[in-house]
Amino acid sequence: MVVAHHQNDWSLARSFTAETGIPIMEWSLSSWSDCQSAVSDSSNHWGHISVLIHHVRAYPNQSLNHSTLRQWQSGVNIPLDGMFALTHCVTENMCRQGYDRIITVGSFHGVCSSKSACMTSTVSGGIMGFTKALAHEVGTYGVAANMVATGHIRTDDVDRVCPNILESCMKSIPLKRVGIPEEIADLILFLCSKPASFIAGSTIDVNGGQWMA
Repeated sequence: MVVAHHQNDWSLARSFTAETGIPIMEWSLSSWSDCQSAVSDSSNHWGHISVLIHHVRAYPNQSLNHSTLRQWQSGVNIPLDGMFALTHCVTENMCRQGYDRIITVGSFHGVCSSKSACMTSTVSGGIMGFTKALAHEVGTYGVAANMVATGHIRTDDVDRVCPNILESCMKSIPLKRVGIPEEIADLILFLCSKPASFIAGSTIDVNGGQWMA
């Protein structure tokens, strides 16, 4: 059973559920009590949570000198606090089961930044460190934690980018294109599978070769 989380656009959420049949729950990731209630309600209604897939992003993505303290707190603290709270709420039961997965999706800007990616770089760098520490902590119980670090993926945000800017970005991508969401989904499905059971604490780059570790 797959359950999705929603926080902003109910019309989009309803369209998603109508198209996929996947139910959506709404809660604030910035609220510890909301995360606890959501995990408890989900477990009671649908059963044990065996996989947590968490997409963490900073918004707005701005340079340091163009950001206020309030924007920083919203763009950095809330995503990282939400990642901590939601992960904290599921790990105890996951460790009891002895075979579960925690996959956090972030940006490759944690290791390959740009002049306008101060918040995204901070959040993605935080995810990488969190994932490694988490993998050590829960790996003893058979739970694998990994991160997927994405480059430019064909989403609504990318589609809104000026064509000239997007074309310039693609010049730095060896594969000469942006990725598609299905490519990220397929990787996540693999990380959830038994053949990936020995992968833990890893950051897997999916960026068309734009950044090579």
